[in-house]
Amino acid sequence: MFFILKKGITLGLAVALLGWMTSPALAKEGGAGNFQLETMEVSAQKRTENVQEVPISVDVIDEVALEEAGIRQFLELNRVVPNLTISSSGGATTYSYVGIRGRISSGTDVDPTVTLLVDGIPYDDYGSLGANLLFDIERIEVLRGPQNTMYGLSSAAGVINIITKKPGDTLRIRANAEVGGGSEYGAAGLVSGSVSGPLVQGVLAGGLSFMALGDQGYVKNVYTGDTYNSTNNMAGRGSLVWTPTDAWEVTLGLSHTDYESDYGMLNLPLNGSAAASLGQNYLGDWEQDLDWDGSGSVKTTGASLHAQYEAGPVTVVSATAFRDTSQEFDADYDLTRLPLMYGFFSNDSQSFSQELRLQSPDGEDSPLQWLVGFFHNSFNRDVALGVAGNPYERTAMVNSELKGASNSVFGQGTYRFWERKLGLTLGVRQEWTNRELHDKMGALPDLDKTDSQFLSKFAVDYRFSPLVMAYASLTQGWRSGGYFNMSSFTTDPEMVKFEKETSWTYELGAKTQFLGGRLLVNAALFHTIYDDFQDKVMTSSLQSYLMNAGEVHMSGFELESKAHLSDCLVLTASVGYVHGEYKDFTDSKGDYSGNTVISVPDFDLNLALKYSFLDGFYVRPEVQGTGEIFWDHANTASQDPYYQLNCRVGYIKDQWEIYAYGKNLTNEYSFVHAFDMFGNGEWFGTPITPLMVGIGISWNF
Repeated sequence: MFFILKKGITLGLAVALLGWMTSPALAKEGGAGNFQLETMEVSAQKRTENVQEVPISVDVIDEVALEEAGIRQFLELNRVVPNLTISSSGGATTYSYVGIRGRISSGTDVDPTVTLLVDGIPYDDYGSLGANLLFDIERIEVLRGPQNTMYGLSSAAGVINIITKKPGDTLRIRANAEVGGGSEYGAAGLVSGSVSGPLVQGVLAGGLSFMALGDQGYVKNVYTGDTYNSTNNMAGRGSLVWTPTDAWEVTLGLSHTDYESDYGMLNLPLNGSAAASLGQNYLGDWEQDLDWDGSGSVKTTGASLHAQYEAGPVTVVSATAFRDTSQEFDADYDLTRLPLMYGFFSNDSQSFSQELRLQSPDGEDSPLQWLVGFFHNSFNRDVALGVAGNPYERTAMVNSELKGASNSVFGQGTYRFWERKLGLTLGVRQEWTNRELHDKMGALPDLDKTDSQFLSKFAVDYRFSPLVMAYASLTQGWRSGGYFNMSSFTTDPEMVKFEKETSWTYELGAKTQFLGGRLLVNAALFHTIYDDFQDKVMTSSLQSYLMNAGEVHMSGFELESKAHLSDCLVLTASVGYVHGEYKDFTDSKGDYSGNTVISVPDFDLNLALKYSFLDGFYVRPEVQGTGEIFWDHANTASQDPYYQLNCRVGYIKDQWEIYAYGKNLTNEYSFVHAFDMFGNGEWFGTPITPLMVGIGISWNF
């Protein structure tokens, strides 16, 4: 812990020194009011607030930031958010891994560690996240640290809240097109558009938006001589906003995604030579050697209804959501050119959620802000996976149905003292869960498990001035116990059962603005203690379980800064650091106590500088860094730190923008996820995308 604190203090002093060194130059630009940083409002605590006044470590990425960074897919979001980890175990149709501050969960986990919301629709099944496109976005809020008292059991590490643009009384039209390619890439293209505006002035507004993205792939199959990981992804969204009176607002949202790929799993050998004993030749970067490419698809449909009524001193909020997902892939499981083993995976899931809240109105001139509510969530997941020989035919190893439900009551209140400078926050939640597993193969009896947890949060913040705030918090987190529905080859119910995980997080933070709002520096230090940490272990080839790994400690910090160095120069910088350690963890293969938690980069950083010139031209270079990652519990396999260089240049005139972009300009080759697929030391992983360059044009009305 002392090591973490020392690093945080050192970086904090460095940023403060940077601010002091640049302040004389900034002062010469003609006054602090000329180009202040824009004030960002968030709904992190389920009410509208200035992000700099929220006692939580929060990142806000708005539409402009997403465009400038060229972020089009959910899997790219970690580029600009410190201590956010997003990866895939083999492409968009396989399992996604999402984590905050080192607490990562995958699409095979029963309950995520990070709640993902898109316009209020919970994505509690990570299997389809790789197909999630980002378009017509108002902002994305990333809340770091446990948020269980406000958001429930799937937010033990944090929350990602994606808010799309809401139609209103002003006509808005946007169109965008891109085309690109690279040394490894085939052609790639993107088309997106949106239109929204009044249907009945002042009463009813509607909007439609879509994005279509496709590419010819970048991994060469040396067996066939062709590129084999091409994709096509299309998504659409529609919404209606009804405001019959000043007190009412009702929003209906519908969305659909259709993703297709001509590959099953995107897993390449880490050392360039896999299964050498079977005759596989040496492979270069972004190469694989398969006798069958496979295929994959993801289809999702979501619907949400949000109603808000201002009843004088009380605001009543209802949020209802439904989501249906169908995900499947077929793949060459032996990962060689030999016709040894093929496999498949399918996941059909449905989820429903309902939340009802009573709260004090936003903007109310009162020292007390309060909120109470009820939440219900239920899901059903049908999972099947298996392998087969040659000729290929499906033979299931796992065929199960997992049902779950949770109910909770919660509340939070903040009271401000001493001329509203000191704030005290208390949050509580009582949650009950039920998990049922039905094994359609008949190897296991029907299983049923209930759990419950009382959760609390304590926070204190002090506003030294309108631009400087510090806070401290103690927050409880948890994940329910249940059953792992991806295990095969077992008739023992104890092998698929796991117990609940609990945690306490200690956090210190500061949110500051200097030079009249032109320099922003935010920092947070944290230390989390997990009990009965839920972790996945592989016991043999293609066989894994979810088990409780005992005690785990996570410590680290986030440091972020944004500065308007002049009216034409904006600097954005962030760094995150996390160290996770197994304090007490033993499985059938050994004792891992004292080892580093797997799949967690020990640091990440982002540095971008935007220079605007000649009345409309701009250039924005960006450096992204990812630290060392250990892939196995024994800490024998790891990924070295790597860095990527990106750049965007463009010209904006009236309603038009033309631009060129480059991603991974140095063609860095590394991996975002890796695993020992057969348990014999042959490591496979999902690579980062190679160099990509392209041009684009957009029009706004």
